[in-house]
Amino acid sequence: MTVDHLQSLKGPILFCRAAVSDDKGRILLVRDAQGPYAAHWDLPGGVVRHMEPLEVAIVRTLHDSLGILVWPHRVLSVAEQFDVADGSHIVSVVYAAKMLSRIPRERPAESMRVEGWYSPQALPQPIAQAAQTALGKGHFELI
Repeated sequence: MTVDHLQSLKGPILFCRAAVSDDKGRILLVRDAQGPYAAHWDLPGGVVRHMEPLEVAIVRTLHDSLGILVWPHRVLSVAEQFDVADGSHIVSVVYAAKMLSRIPRERPAESMRVEGWYSPQALPQPIAQAAQTALGKGHFELI
């Protein structure tokens, strides 16, 4: 296969997500305050850029969106989501990650993101599919 052929293929969108734990063993969950995904809590993360290693993408997306520095140390799960209505295919690779530090800063108003730390035994509902897959197995001892 040539590079041109590979670039012409349409395929899934690759997301990286992180099950981030703090020193109290709580898990960080986020949700949009408005829009089509506002109802579901999810693990923080984002889209992996072209030629970007997954671990680098996790660190970048969590720093950019939440101002936290994490250490992604183990893959927890891989989840796929198909949406027939819009033709999307999303693959989410979820890492266990330890929060190292948080940089207090203002986020732009348009981000409108809600976040919270939750005990693994008392997670809010509803939870997005990728988070259910990673956290629902009961094997998410993160460190």
